[in-house]
Amino acid sequence: SRGAGSTAVAAASAGPSGPGATTGRRGLRALGSRLLHGELTVRTKNGVRTVDTQAGTVTTVSSTSLTVRSADGFSLTWTLGSDTVVRDAGVRSSAAAIAVGQTVRVLGPAATSSTGSPTARLVSVRPATATGTGAGGQASATPSTSSST
Repeated sequence: SRGAGSTAVAAASAGPSGPGATTGRRGLRALGSRLLHGELTVRTKNGVRTVDTQAGTVTTVSSTSLTVRSADGFSLTWTLGSDTVVRDAGVRSSAAAIAVGQTVRVLGPAATSSTGSPTARLVSVRPATATGTGAGGQASATPSTSSST
C-alpha cells in the first residue's frame, strides 16, 4: 500500500486550512492536478473499490502494458486491456496511439496479489503546455536514453 494515497485522501477530506484554501470541487480539482500517484478508496454504485492513480511520463509502452514515471521518480507498470479507455486531449483514442514521452494520467483498479499490477481503465493523454510540460509538471519531451559503447 502506498502511503501517499492515504495522505492525499486525508488532505482532500480535511477541509480548508490556511489562507486561500478552497473547498468542494475546486479544491479536489486542485489536488488532482498536483497528485502524482496514490491509492484511493472510493464509493461506487457497485460498492467500495480501491483504485490506483498516477500522473507522469510514459517510459515504455506495448500492446499489453504501459510504464509511467512520476515527477518524484516513482515508476509503475500498468496492464492495458480491451476495456482500457484512452482519451487524448479529451477525444477518445486507442492504446496504440500512446507513445513514449507523452504525459498521461492513469486510473484503474489497484493491483492485487493475483494481478500483480494495476489495470489501466482510463489513460488520459495530457497536452503539452507552452512551457513544454504537461500535468504534474512532467516534461513532455521523449526521455533521453544512453547506451554503452
